[in-house]
Amino acid sequence: MAADDKPAGLIYPPIDIKAIVDKTAEHVAKSGTAFEQLIREKYEGNDKFSFIYPNDPYFAYYEHMVDQHKSGKPIDDQADEHSNSVSDVVASKLESEHVPERPDEFQFSSSLPAVSAQDLDVIKLTAQYVACNGREFMTSLARREANNYQFDFLLPQHSLFAYFHSLVTQYSFVLYPSDAQSEIAQNTSDKYKVLERAKRRMEWTAYEEDERKQKAEQTEQEKQAFLSIDWHDFVVVGTVEFVEEDEFAELPPPMLLQDLKSMSLEDKHKAAGRSESADVRAQ
Repeated sequence: MAADDKPAGLIYPPIDIKAIVDKTAEHVAKSGTAFEQLIREKYEGNDKFSFIYPNDPYFAYYEHMVDQHKSGKPIDDQADEHSNSVSDVVASKLESEHVPERPDEFQFSSSLPAVSAQDLDVIKLTAQYVACNGREFMTSLARREANNYQFDFLLPQHSLFAYFHSLVTQYSFVLYPSDAQSEIAQNTSDKYKVLERAKRRMEWTAYEEDERKQKAEQTEQEKQAFLSIDWHDFVVVGTVEFVEEDEFAELPPPMLLQDLKSMSLEDKHKAAGRSESADVRAQ
């Protein structure tokens, strides 16, 4: 490497770190910033790869090596054979951990939440009207039915609002398909495009399954560590006292989970009102 090509004040890393920096810079120059982002995600918190962050003292040397590889200039001061073999192993490991491209989301698929048949019919019909008449219709409907608990799903903070919004998007896509006509034409004329999409989704599904297994293994390890704790070694930090009035408090009977899921929004609000009234009487 020519001395006049080196920036002033360049700090060289130690031999073991330098080997990793040189090999990483070579692969980043070939594969682009996507490879660098992969390193940041996979080796976050690893001191051996801190040189990819601007606040690291070896970042200037790393950027210099990337520029050298991109320009194709000869690089004479390589690390020794042992260091190069270590960096090759690191680079091959990074390349083997390739993250596949995330496929497009399904446009007509939404997870059905726990909702009664009555609420589902109201949500679907309202979504159709909003798709036909625009957001102004939803705003006016929300104001008009502000005191009607059957339309609580129109509130952004409600648990059913996300599902309602997805239905509005899907109905709008059907009513105004101009944006999708070109994509549909490509799918019908080029069968390989459909196969490529299916392949990309298969790779992403396999990647997610591997990630899920790794998380499950990690959770199991944490569970085993949790079970190894000696729970007889504890300190009492507080007590809960039950008085005689607690035995005679008028509380509503417990409900089954399935019954709660099948209740409409209005019924849920009435049940909550009765529970609050019982608490007031008990006090």
